[in-house]
Amino acid sequence: MIKLCLPYLEGISENPTITITKITIGTINYCFKVTIDDTKVMVRIYGSELSNVVSDRVREFSLLLLANRFGYGPKVHLRFNNGYVVSFIEGNPLEIVDFRKKDMIALIAEKMAEWHNIKMPENLVPHLTMDIWQNIEKWIQLAQSFELDISLFTKEIELLKNELQGEDQLCLTHNDLNSGNVIYNAGKEEGTVTFVDYEFSGLGNRYFDLANHFCEWCGLDFDYSLFPTREQQLEFLVAYLTNLSPTKEEPNQKELESLQEIVNKYQLLSHYFWGLWAKIMAEKSNSNIFDYKKYSETRMKLYFQVKKELLPETSTRDKTDL
Repeated sequence: MIKLCLPYLEGISENPTITITKITIGTINYCFKVTIDDTKVMVRIYGSELSNVVSDRVREFSLLLLANRFGYGPKVHLRFNNGYVVSFIEGNPLEIVDFRKKDMIALIAEKMAEWHNIKMPENLVPHLTMDIWQNIEKWIQLAQSFELDISLFTKEIELLKNELQGEDQLCLTHNDLNSGNVIYNAGKEEGTVTFVDYEFSGLGNRYFDLANHFCEWCGLDFDYSLFPTREQQLEFLVAYLTNLSPTKEEPNQKELESLQEIVNKYQLLSHYFWGLWAKIMAEKSNSNIFDYKKYSETRMKLYFQVKKELLPETSTRDKTDL
């Protein structure tokens, strides 16, 4: 694989020195930093075969090429059957504690606004769309084909659609901004952040993208006490809306509070989305790099907890046996 990549790299000697370092283990895939002489690349290898069914690898790679085109992502060197090779982005992945730092809130909000402001070429829109609802329907059908008990999920989908579907605003979204997918480089005066891993990215719902990022403050262990407070959410959203505005004008209070209310409700969809994903992975994946079962149970317990707080009139008869 590395040898196949050599012709595409510049400044490589005839007999290069190669070192390989595992840089992260995510919930599905494996990533390695490969140094070839003085050139650094990142090799991403997809995990279980099921992950290739649950995820849209064609859309993922297309988004990688698009991010490359707009200068938001690494240079693409090579694609192979079970992954790809890109230039290595200098910097360090964040820790969840970093999300609470004021300078990091500002940087991530600014970068998210940049993503959401990108104008998609019309001819690419059909190929890059990440429709959350269609994705959920696909996963439900997949789970049913595996004869999994997902009655807990099928009972909730119509309620979510009724509560949220009318709020869609489509733009280029990442949809998985956990700490490991935000690379911080302190090389410049204020530092920069780069979003990586486009497995769930696409033309999607900005409210989901924002709400899901707030959920990622809780980490993979999902400590809900770390979910951003209302004040922290507003701080993030002020920076986001200011950078979203063509004139960089700060939002008025009504606009700000309206967005915060919508985004807060969308955390329900984040809990549901990842709860269903992890349910399928727990039952049918042969990967042992992540406790999918525990994660699914945690997210769905929180789904019903948050639903009771935000939509009390719909929660009186909930049964949450997982």
